[in-house]
Amino acid sequence: GITPKASFAKMFAFSLMLSIGVSVLTFPIFGRRVGFLWTYGTTIFTCGAMIWSMLALVKVKKTCDDRGDKIKTFQDLGFQMGGPIGRRYVELAIIGFQFLVLCVYLNFLTDTLVKMFPSALTSSEWMAVLFLPICLVSNIRYLRDLGTVATVASGSYVLGWFLVVIYCSVRAANSGGHNKKLEPRRYNWSILGLYEAVLYAFEGIPAALPQMIDALVDRDSAHFLVSSSLIAITFLYIITETVGVLAFHRPDDPLTFSLIDTSGRNIISLGVNFLVAFAVFLKYPLIFFPMISLIERNIGIGPGASLGIVCCGPPTTGEGQSTQDHLIQTEGVTPLVIGVPASSIKGKEANEAQPLLSADDSATTDSDTLFIYPSEGGGLVLILRVILIVISTIIALTLSLTLLIEIAGALFAPILAFFVPNYLDLKLAYSGSHTSSKFDVAISISILVISFSLSISGIISLFFAQGQPD
Repeated sequence: GITPKASFAKMFAFSLMLSIGVSVLTFPIFGRRVGFLWTYGTTIFTCGAMIWSMLALVKVKKTCDDRGDKIKTFQDLGFQMGGPIGRRYVELAIIGFQFLVLCVYLNFLTDTLVKMFPSALTSSEWMAVLFLPICLVSNIRYLRDLGTVATVASGSYVLGWFLVVIYCSVRAANSGGHNKKLEPRRYNWSILGLYEAVLYAFEGIPAALPQMIDALVDRDSAHFLVSSSLIAITFLYIITETVGVLAFHRPDDPLTFSLIDTSGRNIISLGVNFLVAFAVFLKYPLIFFPMISLIERNIGIGPGASLGIVCCGPPTTGEGQSTQDHLIQTEGVTPLVIGVPASSIKGKEANEAQPLLSADDSATTDSDTLFIYPSEGGGLVLILRVILIVISTIIALTLSLTLLIEIAGALFAPILAFFVPNYLDLKLAYSGSHTSSKFDVAISISILVISFSLSISGIISLFFAQGQPD
């Protein structure tokens, strides 16, 4: 079977990299609007609810695994929640979230290029330049060895984020305290915006957690991994908010742009912006391929109809050759090994490989073909992928970065982060499958009610908060 081999330290570091993404650079914008009290309170509340929900997910997975209902992917939780309909519901939430992540990436990438080279091209022109290579990469049948790409992308982004924090810390220390007195505005909508941004930033964790647990050498350490890593992430978020607010009177959207605004286009400001833009460019296919695979699974055509997704670990083929065993490190995407045809995995491993689609694996015969071939849908699949890219491009050019993040945080993030784990925890407790105290039940119900209320309020705020001055 799949042999767990990841150490606690590796999974801890993976959790940190999974949660340091584009939205973290927008936190100081909300912090400047609402003040430190509401910023810290909203961040701690959201992170606390996330910790509780992920601990509930760990408990749910153990209960299901012990009774023989193996939870290998987040979609399996949907099946436990409501059978095939529940699985489809969770898959649609994942697809919706990942699609908005793609829009965020395109928006971030083009705006960064405009900021770095203001006299070169406009956002629309940069998008036109990027459109063809994005289409070419996205229409490859599948990519192999994405683990290396993911590691480089995450490393570049974390390095860029770290340099931004150092720059802001030095600037805040040298500012003489003139940025410490805040004049908060727009308390109502911006608090919701911060909640949605924090929730968006965490969203890689819920989708990845079932497989992270399976990959651990010591699975009993899963509770400590969740609590310790998410507490550390909470501190990193608070540090980013604090230094970003103290360093700039009006932080830019995103924070990396403030480096260019205050110090000009020098090697530091351009280097930092290049690092994060390069990371986002590399992350695009890491989000696109899991998303399109889930779509193809549901419509029954394309490579997703015959490819298998293998959980973390080194399953072997019939010839004894090891398949990829890298964790894909990026926002909103489960850490999977992508591009391993289910038909190439034999024996017990084939049952553990979690095929993407219910389509017949035998339909795929040329497993090493680079491009999509007629038996998988051919031109129809290519058209579907291009249409999705066109739609994401239009949305990215139309909406702002923070608005895209708020939409994802209001519509889809609460489903994956709060609803599924806490609902299943309550369901299993009610059925007697595992024991929960009255206090545990009360907390889980409270999170469900509050998160639902905040989601509705957040959706309403998307209509009423726009167009107001910052």
